[in-house]
Amino acid sequence: MREEITLNSQNLQDLMAEEIHLRDYWQVIKNRKKIIIVFTLCLFFFVTTYSFLATPIYEATTKILVEENQPPLSTGKIVFPTYDPEFFETQAQIIKSKNVALKVVNLLRLDQTYESFFPNKKSFSLKELLITPLIDFLDGLFKESSEKDILREAQKLSKKEKIAKMIIENLDVRPVKDSRILEIKFQSTNPRFAALVANTIAAAYKEEMMSIHMNTVGYAIKWMSKKAEEIKKRLAASEHALQEFMKKNDIVTIKDRIMIQPQKLADLSSKLSQAIAERKEVEATYNKVMNILKKGGNLETIPDIATSKNIQDINTEILKSEQQIAQLSQKYGKKHPVMKKAYSDLSALRIKKRRELKTIVALIKNRYDLAKMKEANLKKALDDAKADVQKLNEKFIQYGILKRDVDTNKALYNALVISMKEKGITEESQKVNVWVTNKADTPLDPVRPKIFRNMILSIILGLFGGVGLAFFMEYLDNTITDPDKVKQRLGITTLGIIEHLEHDKPIDIYKAIIDHTRSAFAEGFRAIRAAILLASPNSKQQKILITSVNPSEGKTTTATNLGLALALAGHKVLLIDADLRKPMVHKALGLDNSKGLSTFLAGVDEKPEIKKSGEIDLYIFTSGPVPPNPSELLSSERMHEFLEQMTKKFEIVIFDSPPLLSASDALVLGTMANGTVIVGKAGQTTFDELSRGIEHLNKVDAKIYGMIVNDVDADRHPYYYAYYKGYYKYYGEEESKNKGKT
Repeated sequence: MREEITLNSQNLQDLMAEEIHLRDYWQVIKNRKKIIIVFTLCLFFFVTTYSFLATPIYEATTKILVEENQPPLSTGKIVFPTYDPEFFETQAQIIKSKNVALKVVNLLRLDQTYESFFPNKKSFSLKELLITPLIDFLDGLFKESSEKDILREAQKLSKKEKIAKMIIENLDVRPVKDSRILEIKFQSTNPRFAALVANTIAAAYKEEMMSIHMNTVGYAIKWMSKKAEEIKKRLAASEHALQEFMKKNDIVTIKDRIMIQPQKLADLSSKLSQAIAERKEVEATYNKVMNILKKGGNLETIPDIATSKNIQDINTEILKSEQQIAQLSQKYGKKHPVMKKAYSDLSALRIKKRRELKTIVALIKNRYDLAKMKEANLKKALDDAKADVQKLNEKFIQYGILKRDVDTNKALYNALVISMKEKGITEESQKVNVWVTNKADTPLDPVRPKIFRNMILSIILGLFGGVGLAFFMEYLDNTITDPDKVKQRLGITTLGIIEHLEHDKPIDIYKAIIDHTRSAFAEGFRAIRAAILLASPNSKQQKILITSVNPSEGKTTTATNLGLALALAGHKVLLIDADLRKPMVHKALGLDNSKGLSTFLAGVDEKPEIKKSGEIDLYIFTSGPVPPNPSELLSSERMHEFLEQMTKKFEIVIFDSPPLLSASDALVLGTMANGTVIVGKAGQTTFDELSRGIEHLNKVDAKIYGMIVNDVDADRHPYYYAYYKGYYKYYGEEESKNKGKT
């Protein structure tokens, strides 16, 4: 039977999202490939150098069978072997102990023969050449004088102790999985010496276990016999004292009552804690209210009052009334009946608000009084309960002391009697049995360094580490690179991207849309032109503010090229250089700036001197000389009148303004414009800066058309940028070929 598989729209979206997600990861790797390559090469060089310089180390292995001896008890029952997870680790630590190492030194007489195994030891490992001197230097800088004294004492060790310490440092003991065998591994630069020491350690371990057993068993039995007699006498005395106390006091009845009281105390204590917390919370609010009333402050700064729905409703009505008065004042005088009625309504609302505030203050005081009363009642109840418990405990405390004394003495006595019997039976038997199952042979090949393996691992680890470092640096990069992230993180639309314009000869970047009409740079502005016109399709006259969050992000370039693009589409456009702090439009277009917006707004010029750019309908109004008060000029009534005149003459007015985070001029212009376009530079403008700039615009209720991502490098961003660039490159080449043929 043939199965048909269908994919709904949600499945298709999930597959496309996954594909794009994987492409994003791959793009990060491509963008940061230099970091990955450098990191991998550095690690490969370091590991390879270490592998060739390191001294060869040989390892010899001896295998021993270790079993715990468990003889039969006096009852005749056999104790079967049980799994002890700590047994083999304990034996391993004994084998690596200083006592075993000293026994190896004595058995081999290494204090006399050690130099014979290393007669010409003149080579040093990389650790001895680099790491050890560095550690000694840092120890000398940061360790205190007392620690230096300890190091000097360690240097005064005897020759046997130094050799024993060396044996311990190069010794490794591991249990063989699923067996009772321990592997004793010893490493040395001399293969014959490694095998000799590994075999001798097994013999030294046997001797050490026998010594431990013989020294402990006899002393333990003697001590336990003496201690058992003492505890037996103490047990009889404590039992007699307990019996006498129970006769004199009714212990059973008291015990039943004692079990109930703790729960009652816990409940009262919990309720009191809650009451105190409630009282403190209400008291804090009450104190704030009294303090504000005393100083004549604003009660609405207190959260409980500010969040009151009645207060909020009254504030809303007051605000509406004030707005109504402001609107009516433009038409009527203060003595007009309509104005008097509006002022009367406002006064009534304010009186209503004062009465509501008094009501809320009274409610807060009542809550405070109730909280204090509740706290006092709970404190009294808790004190009464504590007094009752104390009376009951006076008799029961002595009983508990006597009972614990009896239980302790009985447990100690029983444990000592059992241990004495077991020790007496096992005194002559050894606790651990050891057999050598495989003696160490002289190793032929070194265990390290493994040069080829290290080189392969360094490449693999270098690639993984480099990729991790690349993603970490990508994570730290908070600049805008992907237009999709602008929408996700900031909630504004990306109107378009402006690709970095590559060129071999000097060009005029401010008129590149005319000089390079077939470039992706020019096509980007044509796409932005369409997006801006669609952003407000019903408006015949548009006032567009071009700004950025920081300087040098391409505002002027965007403003001039966008003006040219709109003019080329048949619109009559006026470009105003409203950056009265650092104007650039006159420099970009080669115009005289002795007169302009600043001189017109200041009243020096009666008429604005507007210049036409070429044959298309693009008109320029330069900034003029830099004034001392740019914000005041831009927010003046003359500026509003000027814009009303210009919107009647021109279809589109474009402002080139200062950056948002550098001055307030852009915010002033944002309230006058139909929409604001924010320019951000790829790889330079951060999301935090954009967020602050958007927040400033939202505070003045400026409409934001969207954002333009400027100076995008198509080779360093997701795949569709590269496709975008390649498409228009191909498009331009085809146009050139067709033009040539014509």
